Amino acid sequence: MAASATTHRSRGAMMLSRVRQSQEEIAVRIGVSRQSISQWRNGDIRPGEQKRELLQAVFGIDRAAWDEEPAGAEEPEPLPEPLGGPAALAELLESLVTDELRSLRAKRSGSALERATAINALLGALERAAAIRRALEWRKACAVLEEALRGHPEAAVAVELALRRHDEA
Repeated sequence: MAASATTHRSRGAMMLSRVRQSQEEIAVRIGVSRQSISQWRNGDIRPGEQKRELLQAVFGIDRAAWDEEPAGAEEPEPLPEPLGGPAALAELLESLVTDELRSLRAKRSGSALERATAINALLGALERAAAIRRALEWRKACAVLEEALRGHPEAAVAVELALRRHDEA
């Protein structure tokens, strides 16, 4: 059975298809729906400038790639590692949201409902950025604790028992 080739409408769509994460995982990292990722991968629609910036920061997909035709049958280029990791993503999200909130305040256009909806979406993005930062702090704390307890099994057992007591309380 021959493999069916997907025809991509842009180089960005082709590169996003090569990301080895599920649509759901990508959607969570970028702050969009799984359906948006599907449409971007299929070339049905293209991400806006802010999402292109996030896609570039997180997956290394050049912003201009979404406006370029995909290359012919050449060997696929490997995707670069995500730049900066989760901390950079949280910082970029916060920056984009702050800029967008400033823009919304300055415009004062659109209905009150439209502006409220946009503000709620932006607040959700800020919450995701905060959650990323909390997760990073938790991982760092775990790594420090693990390092401190390495070679001290009795202390590790004591910490585990304390954690269980705390969970039961």
